[in-house]
Amino acid sequence: MKLTDDQIAVIAKYTDPYRIDREKLVTYLQKHKTIKLDVFSYCSKVSKRSFGSRGYSTFINETTYSAVDRNTFIRRIPFYFFQVPFGGDKRTGLSKIFPVDHSKKITADYYEAFYVDLEWMFYDLRLPLATIYDYLSDQFITPSHPNQKGAGLGAVIASSVLEERGLSSRDAFPMWRHYLHLCLELGWTDYTPQRFISAYNFALEASGLKPILYRPLKDYIITYYTRIDDTYVFRGNFPCDKSGAPILRWTTIRVENETAIEFSAEKSRCGELRIVLGPKTKIHIREFYEDNDVETEDNLPEIDAEPLMWRQIYAGPQTMEFNHTALKQARIDHKLTQADVAYAIGTSVRTYQKWESGETTPDGHNLLRLMNWLNISDPQDLITYEDYPDEDISLDKK
Repeated sequence: MKLTDDQIAVIAKYTDPYRIDREKLVTYLQKHKTIKLDVFSYCSKVSKRSFGSRGYSTFINETTYSAVDRNTFIRRIPFYFFQVPFGGDKRTGLSKIFPVDHSKKITADYYEAFYVDLEWMFYDLRLPLATIYDYLSDQFITPSHPNQKGAGLGAVIASSVLEERGLSSRDAFPMWRHYLHLCLELGWTDYTPQRFISAYNFALEASGLKPILYRPLKDYIITYYTRIDDTYVFRGNFPCDKSGAPILRWTTIRVENETAIEFSAEKSRCGELRIVLGPKTKIHIREFYEDNDVETEDNLPEIDAEPLMWRQIYAGPQTMEFNHTALKQARIDHKLTQADVAYAIGTSVRTYQKWESGETTPDGHNLLRLMNWLNISDPQDLITYEDYPDEDISLDKK
């Protein structure tokens, strides 16, 4: 069957004449109703042994491509033959946006659904190819700093690994697809918002759906946060409003009486959430029941995970309470009697008993003696923290 002028125009517009023999491609398409994988090697001018691009997407192989009818193939030529320009951004392309769902087996139907999504975005929503390929990468990957060009390989690799610990464009593609559908339902036209993860949550709430809660990066079951002087620092992808202020109600962090809160990253990129502490600051982290067998999902946002509790990780000095129960437990762990501890630190048994019962608290001098004798290295171990079941917490939800 002879191709139409419009179909030949698609080939001319979206294939590279230096790498693709367009005449051979047209001949193949006219001879075959069903287009198989061999079409790519047949029309490529570049040897498989050669380095560099062969004129079609590196995403294409026997796993990711299934035979399709002629018309479908021609509609998908903009995707199949997309090439990153020489010297262009290597973060882009099909392989960078293809969503990998670790909970599902990747089948031919899964790949087919991906191509159908691309067709819908390109032909129905009229999103440019550059937008489809580059928007999410631009949202989640921080461009290399000009000074990084002269940095050593180790510094560049370290920076790349740090970026990859957060959300990636592949993680976000299903979210973007859903967001676009919600836009159509809501009558919204901003398909590429400045801060995608924030806009997506606004769309979810406007549609009566649960927003996504974004949590700090994790390694196995340990939440990454650190204290630097008077500031607690969390790293991750966190939603912000138009002014760049973090929207904490869409995170697994709750804060009371902070001095300041700021986030270091633009768009939807991974960055540092900094909470400047005050005398009455309290910080809680939301914990979840999790499947410990799934290691690759630790840094993804929470949607349907079952909440465990809000765990307090910081209490400002004016909110601190002495943990008499922890004192008692430390003594028991060391197999000591109350009289043993009282004698060791030079106080009366009755005074010590009041500390353990919570009637009174030790002064600073006696506290140091207790920590010394009971081998308590961190004063945080003797502070009472208030943990709450998920539904019982009543903190500021900004």
